[in-house]
Parts: sequence; structure tokens; C-alpha cells
Amino acid sequence: MADPWAELSRRGYCYHSASRHYKMETLLRKLREDPSPKAMATIAYELSFRDAELALAEVKRLALDPAFARRKKTVRLCLHHVADAETARALFREEGFEPDALHLNAFAALLSDYLERLPGLDAQVAEAELRRLGFLAGPAPNPIIDGPEGSSAATTSSARYDALLVQFLSRIFVSRSLASVRPEIAEHLRRTFKEEAYVFLVERWAEGEVAAVEAVAAVARVGHARLCARVGAERVSALLRAFAAELAAPVVSRCERSAIMNGWLPRSAENLPCEFARLIALGFLESTRFEDEWPAAVEVLLTAVDDGPQLVVERAAAIALHSVTAAGRRLPYAEVCARLGSEHPALIDHPGAPVDRTIVSKAYALIATDPAAATERLAKVAGDSRNQYAEDSFIVLLELAAAPYDARVRRHAIYRLGLIGDARAEPVVRAALEEPLLQDARVLVETALGSLGR
Repeated sequence: MADPWAELSRRGYCYHSASRHYKMETLLRKLREDPSPKAMATIAYELSFRDAELALAEVKRLALDPAFARRKKTVRLCLHHVADAETARALFREEGFEPDALHLNAFAALLSDYLERLPGLDAQVAEAELRRLGFLAGPAPNPIIDGPEGSSAATTSSARYDALLVQFLSRIFVSRSLASVRPEIAEHLRRTFKEEAYVFLVERWAEGEVAAVEAVAAVARVGHARLCARVGAERVSALLRAFAAELAAPVVSRCERSAIMNGWLPRSAENLPCEFARLIALGFLESTRFEDEWPAAVEVLLTAVDDGPQLVVERAAAIALHSVTAAGRRLPYAEVCARLGSEHPALIDHPGAPVDRTIVSKAYALIATDPAAATERLAKVAGDSRNQYAEDSFIVLLELAAAPYDARVRRHAIYRLGLIGDARAEPVVRAALEEPLLQDARVLVETALGSLGR
């Protein structure tokens, strides 16, 4: 079953049509001529911006006209588009209510009505009506702007809608009747992406009404320094420590994953002071349910934490080799060797590693069983100017690229020669273009050939 929260915003009902250029009499005539369903909705939408009372009267007339009985669903949608506050209230009480099809002013009137009645509603009714208004199951409603193109109403609709949502959600969050759906209300607040919404959640966390994970996105979205200025540095520090502790505990919020993504975590931790970058990164690395975020946590350790490379090397068994290699290169060879052992593959490219005099023979022994690993090792030696066996390795790769008996080995060798880029390999690689055994690898050969001598 698809996640109803998967989309960031709802599609809503917004029409763009040449009808905005028609005269009033033309719009009225077209509406009365039984146009297509989409045209009816577009015309009603445009009429409502020019003369709200006339538009409402016309659509109500259509609803009573037997000629439009077969268009009941379309007429009803048009009624949503032209609804004033009273009509919106009537629609809300009936089946087929579409909050996204209302103009912003009518939608705001329904939210105001709900807030007035909320103190007297029991939990079941309060939640049911909130869901009917379009909340709790996916992105918040997306009503239509309430002014024609170029008007002040259209210009300010977005800002008024954002302010309306933050104010409404903040008000309902503190209602005891809706305490059981606070995780969903918090998710709506985060998705407004407004500073006031994030600050509100931090304040609710301080009061013990939400988990730290539900408020921690505020640190990245508002900014660490700015959030400290607004709610206090001690409170922000406590929030980060509480969040790190929750990473090690069982799931504490139904919207945990989304809340973490909203704050770009763990990657955004690299913008925090070193102490907290370390705390958050290790919190992710030590949580098995966030294993998919370990690479990002490792990057935070390597880029923002003073002892990050040591921490990565200490956890080498659970971390991808390329990350351990990157961490190892930032530390003295002797230290990494003591931790991982001299044979660990992360040490192969370490700048302080001694020259391995047996690497060519080891690689050659691998050719029959693992040509990819063998040619990779040979290429590393061939590309290392300080290794006395670099030339020998290059020659071996040339021989493998020209070997007539094994197309698989030749492909790997040609690929590695292309990565090295030494122009001396050009005759061997060019000759491979004519080889029948390598016709299925022609793109690979051409790519390698294009890389030689650059």
C-alpha cells in the first residue's frame, strides 16, 4: 500500500486556461451551453474571481437544472470552486467534500469554525472532523488562491495560507482531544517549512509533549545559531543530546523517518559544533535501524569531527571499505596498521605504506580466479611512481590486454589501462577494436582508447 505521506504537497485544483481572457457575457454563455466537465470547472473558477455572488448563483442554478442532472459530480465540483463561507459549511456537512477545491477564504472559514467547536468535541469526533478537513492522512490541504491573476489577493495567497496553516496547527496541537494524533500534526507543522512551526515544536518538546526526533529538524531548518538565539543554547544542546539518545532506543514516533529527513540528518550534523556533530554521527552509526544512513554518518565524522578518522577506523568492521580507506589516509600509517593489521585492504593505498615487493606476484596468481581484483592490484602498482615494480606491472597489464585466449581477462586489463591513461598502451587497445572476441565490449574498448594519453 502506498504511503499517503510520500508526496510533499497535494495536487489541489488550480486551472490555467484562456478563459481568463473572455468577457463576462462570454463566460456565462459558455457555462450555460453544457460545456465539457473540465471547461465547466474552469469557467466557474474564473467567474468566482470576477463576481463571486453571480458565480455562486449561476452554479446553484445549474445544480437545480434537470438538463445538468447527468453532470452532478461536475456541478458539485463547480460549487466547491465558487463557495462562500456559508456554502462551504453546507458542503462540509455533505458527502463528497473537497477541501482542496475551495478558495482560501472559504477554507479559512471552516478552520475557524473547527477551532471554535474543538473545546466541546470528544476525541473521536475531533479527529474525524479534522480528517474530513483534509488533515492527518498525507500532505495538508491545498486550497485555491482567492483572487484573479495580478490581484493583491493572488499575490498574498501563499503567505496567508502558510500563516493560516501554522496558526491552525499550533492551536489544535495543544488540544487534549487530539493528543493521540500529535505525531501527524507535528508532521504537518514540519512540512510548512516555516521557522515559527519549527520553534513551536522545540517549545513543545521542552514541555514533554513531543519526542526529540519530532523537533530536531528545527536545528537544521532554522540554523543552529539562530535557534539558540530564539529558544536558548542550553535548550538546543539538550534537544540534540535527547535526539542522540532516542537513536539508540526503540522507535518513539510514527513519523520518525520523515522527521529525520526533514532535518537532512545525519548529513546536516556537519554544520553543528564538533561536539554535537560527533554525538549525532555516532548515534546513527550505533543504531542498527539506521544502517542505510551509516555512509552519511561516516562522512560527518570525516568532515566535521576532530577525531573522526580514528572513530571510523575503530568501527572498520561495520563500515564500507572506501570510507575506512579514506579515514586511514588521514592518520599515520603505523597507527592504522596497529588498529587494522598490515594486511587490511584499506592500507593498500596509504601514502605511508611500505612498498609491497610481492604485490605483482600476488596479483598474477589471482588472474585465473579473479581477474577484476588481479588487474586492479596491478593497476595500483603501475600507477604508483614510487614503486619499483610499477613498470613491471604495466607490462603485465599490456600482456593481459593482448592475450588471445581469455576475453574476460582482456576486458579487465583494457579497462585498467584506460584508467591509467599511459599512451604506450594505445597500440594494444586499438588492436582490440578489431578482435571478434571483444565485439561485445566495443564501448569499453573505445572508452579506454579515448582516455589514453590525456
